[in-house]
Amino acid sequence: MIPSNDLRFMKNLKFAIFGTGFWSQFQFAPGWNWKAFECVALYSRTLSKAATLAERFHISHTYDDPEELFCGRNSLILWTSSRT
Repeated sequence: MIPSNDLRFMKNLKFAIFGTGFWSQFQFAPGWNWKAFECVALYSRTLSKAATLAERFHISHTYDDPEELFCGRNSLILWTSSRT
């Protein structure tokens, strides 16, 4: 039996980051170190900020509408980028 907390056995857990301000650039370290995680989208109220960060980290989807981000997805981990 595989332990549920053993990340070596998890594949392609997809997450989206909400918020693309200053702190968001530091949110990628945990995800990139674990091969099981894949950032698939960025959300920001300002789409141009999401696009800039997406280009830097090679993320193909950006959104300024949270409903659009979740539309058609069965599951997605939400990762918030905020200092509060």
